[in-house]
Amino acid sequence: MYKHVFVVVPVLIALLFKPQIALAQTPPEPIRGSWEGLKTIPPGDELLVVLRNAESLKGRVSSVSDTTLTLSHQDKTTDISRANVLKVHRIVSRSAKRSTMIGLGIGAGVGGLTGGIAGSRHGEPGEYGFAVLIVGTIGAGIGALTGYLIGSRKLRELIYETR
Repeated sequence: MYKHVFVVVPVLIALLFKPQIALAQTPPEPIRGSWEGLKTIPPGDELLVVLRNAESLKGRVSSVSDTTLTLSHQDKTTDISRANVLKVHRIVSRSAKRSTMIGLGIGAGVGGLTGGIAGSRHGEPGEYGFAVLIVGTIGAGIGALTGYLIGSRKLRELIYETR
């Protein structure tokens, strides 16, 4: 009968001396990225935060502490608890230079080819080069504009995720 006392009493004493913070719930371990990594994001960068209740919040970083992420959006600030955060995406503007140049080249090629075919079938022999130049220039402009519109979209880069 006294054997149980020798086991139970030391366990109860150990629980009493254990810090209460160790018994508190801790946020889940991240799958991708770290909360410390979020602290390195400079204020003003745009984020999209997905919460555990499937709600999304978009705004600019005001501050990041050990327990809270603060976003500002249209002169309002929102504090988000670390435990409520499911995913954090960084909104990054992409350079449209490459896609604009690709669109320019494709548009000029297709326009020049179309102008050459049309000029050889329906025009005078001297107008062939002029048709290639005019329609090729128009095609280059349309291609560059299309490439710019496609390439200037913002990207969402996943930087933090928990279970």
